[in-house]
Amino acid sequence: MNEEPREQNGFPHELYDSLMNGIRHMIPFVVGGGILMAVSFMFGVNAADVKDPSYSPVAALLYTIGHGNGFALMVPILAGFIAYGISGTLALAPGMIGGLIAASTGSGFFGGILAGYLSGYFIRLLNQLCRKFPKGLVNLRNVLLYPVVSVLFTGVVMYEVVAYPMSVFNNWLVACLSSFQGSSLEILGLILGAMMAVDLGGPINKAAYTFGLAMISAGNYYPMAAIMAGGLVPPIGIGLATVLLKRNLMLRTVTKGKPISYLAQVSLPKVRCRLRLKTFSESFRRQLLVRQLPVR
Repeated sequence: MNEEPREQNGFPHELYDSLMNGIRHMIPFVVGGGILMAVSFMFGVNAADVKDPSYSPVAALLYTIGHGNGFALMVPILAGFIAYGISGTLALAPGMIGGLIAASTGSGFFGGILAGYLSGYFIRLLNQLCRKFPKGLVNLRNVLLYPVVSVLFTGVVMYEVVAYPMSVFNNWLVACLSSFQGSSLEILGLILGAMMAVDLGGPINKAAYTFGLAMISAGNYYPMAAIMAGGLVPPIGIGLATVLLKRNLMLRTVTKGKPISYLAQVSLPKVRCRLRLKTFSESFRRQLLVRQLPVR
């Protein structure tokens, strides 16, 4: 029942890898919920508000599904799969419950991260303490003892220790961003966009994207707009270069009439995304290939 995660190369790598595991599983909820919210705004910015003259039942339904349900699962999924990346299946329940507590108490994205680490390492501690448990009672331990003790521990710590300071920090961060106006907001967008574009798939890119997700969970969508715009600049530039400046390209992989292979590559933890352009005669049709890296 307890599926152990793959071996890690040191504690810092484990922290980073488990965080990326949580973010990777959270992204579908962000994408699905965010797109439905964006579609609802096409009916009007306030079309989901029944008191607004532009109210539309369709917009309200889309907004409820995207924001009220898709985004509501962001932090629990993040926390659950951070914990899973540390201690396997047994850490999912306390991690997701801790993430739900973080979301409901205003601790937000950063509270969810703490809940995931807390749950994952607490399950690891329980494994050490119960390593001499009678073999005949191992299944009972996994089904009854671990869930009850870990959920109780995570819930108490989240409510009594983490919730208040993290909610204060969250509110302070949102207030700081909300105070940005005019040129200050433009500078913030410039910095976040540059962080996304400077090392696609690298640690700077991930730091900017994580910050954007944290702001989404706090209800501030401006940073993510700049982040997504900045992240689109390099691939668009590469695509235009292959069309407009193909005679000047000095790439060894480029030959006349033959495919361009692996023109751009974005590296993620455990996932490698490669953008392959087909032949010039096929109008540079691009295909995104995503494949799982081999487990070490």
